Amino acid sequence: MREAHIKGHRVTVYDSIEETNIVRFQKFNQFVLIDAGIGSDLESISRHLNTILTYNKAGEKEQVERAALTMHQAISLVMKGDNPKIKSFAAMVHSINGVPTELTETGINHTITQLNRIGFKIGDVWQMLAEVKKKLIRKLRLFFQHEPTQQQR
Repeated sequence: MREAHIKGHRVTVYDSIEETNIVRFQKFNQFVLIDAGIGSDLESISRHLNTILTYNKAGEKEQVERAALTMHQAISLVMKGDNPKIKSFAAMVHSINGVPTELTETGINHTITQLNRIGFKIGDVWQMLAEVKKKLIRKLRLFFQHEPTQQQR
């Protein structure tokens, strides 16, 4: 696990698959996938708009409709103040000041509120999340490289 100390507060974050329980890892993956596919910020909305324009120019009506629906979901997340990238980080927070976090929707929102209250900055979140994701992805690659193929079984 990794610890961050912010203004006298201790935030402990899982940074290894081996330390993370199944439900926490599933929550993390859920939010990462939502962020990767839909997003929830102006950058993702711009990306969806560019995708729509590209498909429209190519005359791909079905793809335009699909991309427009995805953009609508991203706009809805922004309007609700719901950010899956921040939630993916919150899912990996083990504890704040020694108090374990909860993985319910309410618990994850509470973790985000606590991080904000103690002065955790968005840059801190992005940096730690990038480090956690990098380490987890590296571990997953190692795991799947060693996974036997059908022919090896």
